[in-house]
Amino acid sequence: MSICEKLIGLAALGLTCVVPGTMLPVTSSAATVESYVIDAAFVPAEGRMRAIADVRFVPGSVTGDTLVFFLHGELRVDSVVTAGSRIDASQNLVFHKDDYSLVGNRVEVATRQLGLSASLRIAYSGYFHPSVVSAISNYMRIDGDGVYLRSLGYSLWFPVFVKSWRDSHDASFPVVTLRTPADFSAVFAGNRVREYQEGGLRVSEWAADRMNLFDAQCTARRFDVLTEDGFHLYHVRDSSARQMAGRIMAFTRRLESLCRTNYRRGVVVAQLHIMQMPRYGDISSGNVIGISDAVWHQFKATAWQGRTVVHELVHRFVRVPCTDDMGAFVIEGFPSYFHLPVLAEILGEQWYGDYLENVELSYARKRETGKDRRGDSLPLEKPILEIGYDEIGEYKDRFILQDRVALFFDFLRRRMGKEGFLRFSSDVLNRELLDYDLFVAVVESHLPGSGEEVRRWLKTTEYPVDLRADGS
Repeated sequence: MSICEKLIGLAALGLTCVVPGTMLPVTSSAATVESYVIDAAFVPAEGRMRAIADVRFVPGSVTGDTLVFFLHGELRVDSVVTAGSRIDASQNLVFHKDDYSLVGNRVEVATRQLGLSASLRIAYSGYFHPSVVSAISNYMRIDGDGVYLRSLGYSLWFPVFVKSWRDSHDASFPVVTLRTPADFSAVFAGNRVREYQEGGLRVSEWAADRMNLFDAQCTARRFDVLTEDGFHLYHVRDSSARQMAGRIMAFTRRLESLCRTNYRRGVVVAQLHIMQMPRYGDISSGNVIGISDAVWHQFKATAWQGRTVVHELVHRFVRVPCTDDMGAFVIEGFPSYFHLPVLAEILGEQWYGDYLENVELSYARKRETGKDRRGDSLPLEKPILEIGYDEIGEYKDRFILQDRVALFFDFLRRRMGKEGFLRFSSDVLNRELLDYDLFVAVVESHLPGSGEEVRRWLKTTEYPVDLRADGS
């Protein structure tokens, strides 16, 4: 189906339709969402959904004459209500690069209609057909096999009030209710609160506190669920998939034990959800990990999926209260490295050394070219401690927070030795409040005379021979 055909089809649903070339531009909305309460029902056999989203805004964040939000282009807003009164809303199809179909529904309401209210109730419904207008790896859809939706940046299954994933922010999802046919199991993110049968449907309730909009994925499939403590593995109903779920669970439990022994003490492990997904469904969204069918059956700790499991698990064991200047370094830098010593305990030092060698080669290439492996431009190289909270999204998993931080900690591990580094890790990760001076002091207590080297790693972009892993 072409974009034009998709637009014509949506026009039949009652949406205002504009032809390609004259499509309305995507514009930013002047509002910040504080919380979403979502009740969504899915009909996989018909490829459609309907939902109600109660949206509460941060007080004072709604400014300007209009309030704009976006949904997937096949979704129609049925009503918008504020303070018990229905208000007018215009709907137009727009080119939207952050939806897998490249088409979004731009909905606009006049802020004068809101009065003193800081909330909206938005009812909407429609379809999620497979896309043929962008990359085949965009697996998002609703069909007889399941519900496969991501969030901002992929598939807009709930109202978003920002222009693109680059503007994403944290919001609370105190109640998310997902209704599916009885033979489906649904997965959101955060904590699964309860699940029950009602009116021939399976109802799954979830809650997520301060979750990034980017991570609000939604999946439903004919899953069987393997649960141990806070770990939930969702697999398709066959003996081979079930057997592999047991192996993945054992791997995950061993990782947890190593993290608990070596990193922050007293951590309460929140839920971790690992799903068997269709082709191209290898995803990581907060505490939800998707592993595509083929990879599930050939799961390896050394592959991306195995590293992702331990990366997501290790987050909670390296979360240390810190000052603002250490924020990006601690929040995203620490998890980019501390899963590696844990994996080295399972996979061996040869694997660890080979992996860090590849990290170093990649980092050198990025410094030289300013491009990632796909040829996309990277953000400006800057010292680790100069990356602000609002820049974390630009650097994590791409540059500096992913590679330079890992090389820095590997530098310390090589100098301290494996056992010495584990003692350092436990020491630094069990602090009540970490600032730069304290961090340097802890490093020096385990590696005397290293303060200047720490400064060069964290406060400059230098990468001379004496800072490299092999010294050459």
